[in-house]
Amino acid sequence: MRVLAGMALVVVFGVTGCAGTPQPRPVPSSPTTATSVVPMSRGPVPSVSRRLDLAGHLANPCELLAKEDLTALGFKGGYVVVPSNPDAKDRRCEVGGGSGGGLLHLTLSADVSPLAEAYASTPDTYEFFQPREIAGFPAVELGRSTKSPGTCAVRVGTAEGQGITLDHDTSSLAGTTQETCDRLMATATAVMRRLGA
Repeated sequence: MRVLAGMALVVVFGVTGCAGTPQPRPVPSSPTTATSVVPMSRGPVPSVSRRLDLAGHLANPCELLAKEDLTALGFKGGYVVVPSNPDAKDRRCEVGGGSGGGLLHLTLSADVSPLAEAYASTPDTYEFFQPREIAGFPAVELGRSTKSPGTCAVRVGTAEGQGITLDHDTSSLAGTTQETCDRLMATATAVMRRLGA
């Protein structure tokens, strides 16, 4: 009888063991729609380890741009330099007109971080996004290479909660977004040096 009972256990165990391992159930996916846009962060905003004082240049940010900077960006002559509005929160210098060069904006932001805004952007806003560094300060190049290949923006953190922005829109210079950004990075570097970086 013991032998029979033992064989019955083996048979029962063997039969249940042959039934196979249970298959995992598929995880139900959440419904998505083609029109929903999921914000994608560019990662953490780099910290700014030292501070540049923008206060001395807020009255006239145009003094941070030299003629050689404008020439390198394609401004050949006859362009107009528009100084900042003294009542504006962010101080801006605008260069445009004349032959070549397009339109250039230099903005000093004493109480807003253009770097943080850049890192909060999505690929839908700027599909070209390249973290950089200028004289030890965190920066980023931004572009809309598909929509506007002749444009580039450079954002630089000059302290926590402040920074500078350079935007260049040119249709006269041929080239890729990267080439446009390379020229603008050289100007951004010169501006940062004049700020004391």
